[in-house]
Amino acid sequence: MEPNVAQIHAITMRAAPITLPELAPIALLDRMDTKFIAAEDALCEALADTIQEYRVLEINGVRPGRYHTVYFDTERFDMYHAHHNGERMRYKLRCREYLDSKMTFLEVKQKNNKERTTKFRIRIEDPITDTSGVDRSWLPPDFPYDLNSVKPAVWNRFRRITLASLDRRERITIDVDIHFGCGNQTVHYPGLAVVEVKQTKFSLFQSPLAFALHRRHINPTGISKFVVAAANFHPGFKANEFKPLLLRLQRHFPNVSTRSL
Repeated sequence: MEPNVAQIHAITMRAAPITLPELAPIALLDRMDTKFIAAEDALCEALADTIQEYRVLEINGVRPGRYHTVYFDTERFDMYHAHHNGERMRYKLRCREYLDSKMTFLEVKQKNNKERTTKFRIRIEDPITDTSGVDRSWLPPDFPYDLNSVKPAVWNRFRRITLASLDRRERITIDVDIHFGCGNQTVHYPGLAVVEVKQTKFSLFQSPLAFALHRRHINPTGISKFVVAAANFHPGFKANEFKPLLLRLQRHFPNVSTRSL
């Protein structure tokens, strides 16, 4: 575990645990997502000030949890380009392994032009790289892509800390040690943390951690792990809308490393 990740872990160990069943009432599958990009050292300060306001998800005695996600797209990367072009309704299709709870889901995230996210998912027995023949009954009614014609596009792996406040109906995920991948190639930005505040309706003042980040001049910024991976590994794609994000990552996390598995 990297030094700052270990420090974040130590801070979150001060909070009481919460289990998956206890977390169920605030699953927030229809929600507002607000993301922050933070350096892990600044995140440590904000967490230390606010951790008493939250409980921390613990699965099989483990926190943070380990995740592995494979994103699918069409041959022409239509889902990526829909995000780049800001289409009114856009989707991500992914297979996500929750390694510590030993669960795997096929998931669709649907985001509309009001930046509201709705998540649909179905549990599957094992990770898959071929979605042909998968039952469509769980998908959003207007999902426009043919499951027989999509293929694995990019992937990521990371450690996730999940904070929860049942009283405020707030859930926060903190992703650290993020590796973006395509095939056997990976890109890693040491020190990068992605914080995502999930609420029915976003309120900075109803989120102790978000407000603590704001006081440190860390403000909401759009970031998609799917987009970061696609833009890194497919440099020929149109990426004008994502250039400010990619330049910010390069500027604030300059020790980026690329390697083969």
